[in-house]
Amino acid sequence: MQTQTTVNKDVKVAALKELEKFIQSNNIDLNTYICPDGNIDIKTLLQDHGMKL
Repeated sequence: MQTQTTVNKDVKVAALKELEKFIQSNNIDLNTYICPDGNIDIKTLLQDHGMKL
């Protein structure tokens, strides 16, 4: 099970790096997507930029 956890972590890290590139390349203002609890609404951010989850 340890291998699966490592793979999942690697996939998540890679996905977050791609998301960061997407945000930077599109000059997205993250302040627009900050929720009252301080989290970022990734789903709305992506939907606003033509991507569906």
